[in-house]
Amino acid sequence: MLRNSFPDFFRATNVVKLFLMYIDQIKPERSITKLGNRHVILIHGDADTTVPVSEFYHLRQAGGANIVDSWVLPDVTHAAAFQKQKTEYLERVVKFFRQELN
Repeated sequence: MLRNSFPDFFRATNVVKLFLMYIDQIKPERSITKLGNRHVILIHGDADTTVPVSEFYHLRQAGGANIVDSWVLPDVTHAAAFQKQKTEYLERVVKFFRQELN
């Protein structure tokens, strides 16, 4: 079987261990300071339990002038902004791309 031909490294437990070893090194607030003149739009739900809204505020502060729009939606969970506020979501995202791609 093909499954048995993979090295032991690719066993699920090893991949998870590797991910957990490096998760502490993932620092979006550090990376956002290295964007040069590229701009970012941040959208976040304040009911997100996967990524706390406090992370949004840390990222927005770290981003400084790179953040050209930011929006926190009340009572919205992780990745549900589009579902809850389709019209405003599309208006903001389309506006962002029109400005940035011109």
